[in-house]
Amino acid sequence: MNDCQPVMNNVSTTYTTVFHFLITTISLNSQLLNLMNTWKIRNMEYHFYSCSDYLADFQWIQSEHNSGAKPFLKLMIATILPSTINKVIVLDIDILLNTDIIELWNHFDYFNETQSIGIGLEQNPYFQEVMTRLESDWKGYGYNNGVLLLHLSKLRSTNWNHLWLSITRRAIEHQGYLITGEQDILNLILFRFQYILYEIPCEWNIQLSEGSDVQRCPVSWLTYAELKKRNYTTIVKQPKLIHINHLTKPDDIIANYTPTEYIDQSDVILKQWELYDKFVSVYRQYTQLNESCFQ
Repeated sequence: MNDCQPVMNNVSTTYTTVFHFLITTISLNSQLLNLMNTWKIRNMEYHFYSCSDYLADFQWIQSEHNSGAKPFLKLMIATILPSTINKVIVLDIDILLNTDIIELWNHFDYFNETQSIGIGLEQNPYFQEVMTRLESDWKGYGYNNGVLLLHLSKLRSTNWNHLWLSITRRAIEHQGYLITGEQDILNLILFRFQYILYEIPCEWNIQLSEGSDVQRCPVSWLTYAELKKRNYTTIVKQPKLIHINHLTKPDDIIANYTPTEYIDQSDVILKQWELYDKFVSVYRQYTQLNESCFQ
């Protein structure tokens, strides 16, 4: 197989993908800019936004999230991005996309008049305990912020910043800190204002945090070749986006090789650790691609 095939399989020939990077340090801005300028991938645009001033305003937010207050920038996107941008997909960086992103974008077409936030169910049972500390009447799994569809024009037509800031202040006054950061706040908002919620199908955010319950969204993960051989007919759902929201990331693992051949060909529900191993394997395939693939 062509060494660049994984890249070519994911490059659109029919639409332009526009990336909006929220940058928190000058050094990161220059590194990303240099990298993106060396890539010559067709139908791709990118824009950078310095967010250090916004972060300075978040110093009062006490969060146990390992990224501190940085994830709260997600709640500021309607302000950070130009007013000409009406809709956006917000993704954490620890994800792998397993299909065409346009499929996710098309879910905006299913929003009704009041829905402005698309989000998938949380797959870790621990989050229910987190939310019951903040909301005594809490019910349900809650939602994971790793993948968001934001209808910005609708959010801008409301008093959005006042809403999330006031709920954040009340939550911190009640508990003193937030456990999962901005996810706590967005879930409180969606619990109280359910009419703005659009639920994304679970396969668009398969979560691999420690303790995640695979039965909340059972999937297998066949290779492209295996899917083609089966004429894309499978018994178990395939993951469309995989989110390794685990404290241990692929770059933290010393082992050079993770065997996943049995996973690649088995249309059975995978365990959490099997999904994790598969993610690491696919991630390493991408990191080993030659730079010429991006020219």
